[in-house]
Amino acid sequence: MAGVADRVAATREPPRRRMSLAAFMADAQDEGPLTEWVDGEVVVHVPPTVRHQDVARLLVMLLDAFVEFFRLGRAFIAPIGLLVAPEGPLRQPDVVVVTRGNLAAVRPAYLQCPVDLVVEVLSADSIRRDRVEKMAEYARGGVREYWVLDARAGQAGEEFYVRDESGRYRAAAADAQGVYRSSALPGFWLRTAWLRADPLPDPWMTVAEIAGLPTSAVQAMRRARERGPLGTGQGPDGEE
Repeated sequence: MAGVADRVAATREPPRRRMSLAAFMADAQDEGPLTEWVDGEVVVHVPPTVRHQDVARLLVMLLDAFVEFFRLGRAFIAPIGLLVAPEGPLRQPDVVVVTRGNLAAVRPAYLQCPVDLVVEVLSADSIRRDRVEKMAEYARGGVREYWVLDARAGQAGEEFYVRDESGRYRAAAADAQGVYRSSALPGFWLRTAWLRADPLPDPWMTVAEIAGLPTSAVQAMRRARERGPLGTGQGPDGEE
């Protein structure tokens, strides 16, 4: 029973305290990496699971490599503040992509809407926050595309939304082959099966597939990885 109690306690939302947005932004570095500012309150979140972090890391690696290679913009991973509107809230999305046309959104200490793509990876304590509260906020803030990915054990699933001309999100979907093509990042696509795999796919081989590199280039990358760093001959397991 103690194990169940521990899990319940771990998902209980920590207490909130009042603070102005200006004070929060001035002292954000002292508030901890998992804090947001919403309606005059500092919200402290439960640390994410390893699976949550693995999925977020895979996504930011794929997105960052894509936008860097094609010079489309920049990708960011939490912790990074996103000021949704001038009066707040200030959220911390798991992944954010800002294209070249919106680079004014990148400030020295935070990002400011509008941005092009936001990804939230669900945690046990964030279901309503990500699917309801943040969805409404990001739509009002002008986020062009919003993904909600459920990486919890036994709950894997993906939701994709694109902002329409009325400022509302409409659901988008993967095709019959399970491939989703981004609206905000033309040319970027992913297989939903990648997000459900255990272990997750190799990010570099996956980037090569997304970018459409020829088979010979992918094979060369695989051989280089097998040779190990700087020709040491050691593969990923440290073996000759």
